[in-house]
Amino acid sequence: MEDFETIAHSLGEPRRGILIALVETDKETLNTAQLRDHELVPRGSTIHHLERLMDWELVEEADQRAYHGRGGLDARIWKLTERGKSFFTEHVDAPASTFVSPEEVADLGERMNKVEDDMESMKRLLVKLAVNTGEVSKEQAEEILAN
Repeated sequence: MEDFETIAHSLGEPRRGILIALVETDKETLNTAQLRDHELVPRGSTIHHLERLMDWELVEEADQRAYHGRGGLDARIWKLTERGKSFFTEHVDAPASTFVSPEEVADLGERMNKVEDDMESMKRLLVKLAVNTGEVSKEQAEEILAN
């Protein structure tokens, strides 16, 4: 079995990202589809990277599989081993939190849409106020609102 120094030297970004996702998720396990989504690992190489991490005994495959909502076979489920947790603590320099769930991304998108809608409403109110106070002509207001 390879020592941690050798593994750290060979780790590479996709595998490092997979380890970070497994450590920072609020779940004990993630399926292959979730790891691929979070770490943007190309579909064809995800299993390759996971199997290499398994060879190093940093991750292991759970006995069950999970439906991932995309048709096809149920996704394999992965978790960190105790060795993987030790390796991560000792050799992976990770930011405080890089793991973002798809739900968090969707929530952020909804929040951004609301902020953009609110900004547009504020812009219209300010232009209306400027027209009513005589600071801006109706033609200027139409031009401002068109942009």
